[in-house]
Amino acid sequence: MPTLVAEDFEGAMPGTLRSSGLPLVELVDSPVHRGTQALHAVQAQAQAQAGLDFPITPITAGTLYFRGYVYVPVAVATTGIKVMDFGTAYGPLTDINVSQNQIVDLFMHPTGITATSAAGVVPFGRWCCMQVTLVVSSTVGSVDVSLDGVTVMTRTGLNTLAPGGVTGMGVGALWTRVNQTNAAVYWDDIVLAQQPVPCQ
Repeated sequence: MPTLVAEDFEGAMPGTLRSSGLPLVELVDSPVHRGTQALHAVQAQAQAQAGLDFPITPITAGTLYFRGYVYVPVAVATTGIKVMDFGTAYGPLTDINVSQNQIVDLFMHPTGITATSAAGVVPFGRWCCMQVTLVVSSTVGSVDVSLDGVTVMTRTGLNTLAPGGVTGMGVGALWTRVNQTNAAVYWDDIVLAQQPVPCQ
């Protein structure tokens, strides 16, 4: 099964910029998970975005597997930061968010369906392996999030088949909630594939 996106951020800026508000999207040499560069996304305004999009050939059935290394600095996440999403031709489909109590949560567009992990599962101030599994279906879709190999949130029975299918994914500080004015996220070694991608 093919790998759809594989980016280690070692060259020039990849992907397509997604920005509004007061964004900063850059490649930095510290901290890095591996190699010499990582993605750094900063947003200094609430309800705004700073990150990168990676388009793919539309997926209308099957399972998508995302694996990436995320670093959320201590005391940065307050009301909430969207750190990763799957998108469609019409906008976001699944939002993966991090909030102040070290929680990861899901928000589904356009239905507003949510799911939330227990508190304390997201490590702040160090690299963490995040895996997100998306089953694409109009009736039995699901989203599963694992951190460092441990499942922390699962939501089943979803409609994850948007018109035109899943057309891409994004990483960064992709949306800041109300009163979240100091978002900062690092990403490194991201992969999106149609087969499971392990933590390394």
